[in-house]
Amino acid sequence: TYMTCPRQYQYGHVLNITGNPTESEYLEFHKLLNSFGTWVQELDPANKTPENIQQQFETMWSETVLEESSLSPIFREKAETIVDYFVRKPQVDGTLITSAIAHLENGDIYIRLDDAVKTPDDSVTFCRRRYMPYKNDHKNDPKLAVIRLALKQQFGDKVKISNEYPITGEVVEAPESKSWEPKRVQKYDSAIAGIKAREFPAAPNESNCSQCPYQFLCPEG
Repeated sequence: TYMTCPRQYQYGHVLNITGNPTESEYLEFHKLLNSFGTWVQELDPANKTPENIQQQFETMWSETVLEESSLSPIFREKAETIVDYFVRKPQVDGTLITSAIAHLENGDIYIRLDDAVKTPDDSVTFCRRRYMPYKNDHKNDPKLAVIRLALKQQFGDKVKISNEYPITGEVVEAPESKSWEPKRVQKYDSAIAGIKAREFPAAPNESNCSQCPYQFLCPEG
């Protein structure tokens, strides 16, 4: 968020001003999917049955406010597809990695990992779950550059990163770009420096401002 607009970051993460209700419901749904995916990933293979997975999802769904949302039928339809994907997904042999830290010049970035495994040959495979259709530019996501750096710092150079799409079942590799990824990491390092210095200038942009939940608060909006 800081790299898109430092002022938006200030409103949402420093001042903790809540955005619009629809955005909050979407974030709640995304949080549910992430928590559910982590639960499935950590499940003992002996207990990985369709019944157990479905029951756990129903329990986690009931603990949210999504059932009362006007978007509940849409969320529910997407969720059923994703639950089915996790039921069919094979177990990867190896040690689960749930987090990593990228050590940058201006500070550390703590990363919660969707689906990372250290395999018996000491390589690391990481899949970033995306609950949306595939887009070619996903492989260039700057976050993947930071995640790759963190995994390499901790486990060595044998790191493979992919984007995983539970809605369609696709898994698409995101190969390393040695020319671009250091520049992407540098943007995060610069953002850390700006946050530490409490520099939150607005970054007006017609597209981003029109979708920003804080546009009526921002003097630049």
